Amino acid sequence: MKTLVDISAGTIQEVQKIYHLRTKKAAIEFALNEVIRMKKLRDLAELSGTFKDSEIMSQAELKKMRKRDTSRVFGIH
Repeated sequence: MKTLVDISAGTIQEVQKIYHLRTKKAAIEFALNEVIRMKKLRDLAELSGTFKDSEIMSQAELKKMRKRDTSRVFGIH
């Protein structure tokens, strides 16, 4: 999609230099994707600590489950 945006040349050049990006388009796409990634990380961090201990499987429970799982033995997926 073509879009006309007035962005400071210095800002784009700095992004290009820091992240070794060859084109202005690459710098803009990188920056937008980075904003999206950071938002997703913040959203994920907000979930941190929201699980109760009873909702998380212990190592012993996980080992028992793996022993009962025969799909690995017989190659069933």
